[in-house]
Amino acid sequence: MNSQSLPKLISDMQLYLRKHPNSFRIFLTLFLNLFLAQAVYAAADGNGLTRLNSYAIGLLSLVTVGLAVYLLAVMFQPQRF
Repeated sequence: MNSQSLPKLISDMQLYLRKHPNSFRIFLTLFLNLFLAQAVYAAADGNGLTRLNSYAIGLLSLVTVGLAVYLLAVMFQPQRF
């Protein structure tokens, strides 16, 4: 990879993210869930919490935080929505 291809790669990625923002959001959510689920699973110490349950709890918490941020944005900036 030469020095001129890196700026082109960055500009291409920015263009892709503008055209397809939902795919990036889904990727980011799944990526964060990998770390969050492991923390939930480790905190349970084997008290009847399976790995699938920890991933579900992690995903549910990420969705809850996302909805909370969205609702706060709607409350404080209603003219945008």
